[in-house]
Amino acid sequence: PHDILQYWFGGNCSEAIFPMCKAYRDMPFLCKSLQHFGWTALDMGPSIVDDYCYAHFSGWRTNASMCVDFITSIASRTEPLMETCKEYVEKAMVNQGLNPSLVPH
Repeated sequence: PHDILQYWFGGNCSEAIFPMCKAYRDMPFLCKSLQHFGWTALDMGPSIVDDYCYAHFSGWRTNASMCVDFITSIASRTEPLMETCKEYVEKAMVNQGLNPSLVPH
């Protein structure tokens, strides 16, 4: 998930999954998959999401914090998400004082 989140937060995406990163607006199942990742991570322990995000975004504290906010937010919903993650990505950015409309993706 970190490649996808990095792209959504304004970074680059690895070539291997770039088509998925770029077409996320048309893939509502992608958010549902990330939600399942979040549910599993939270089930494993309260620090797993923090550990995951800070390990993958080391050096990018803001992105790590947005990652934690995003995963925690979608995983807190008990019903499966059937829409894109746009609302949750933007909320995570705003929580860090960023303007989502300035992100090129």
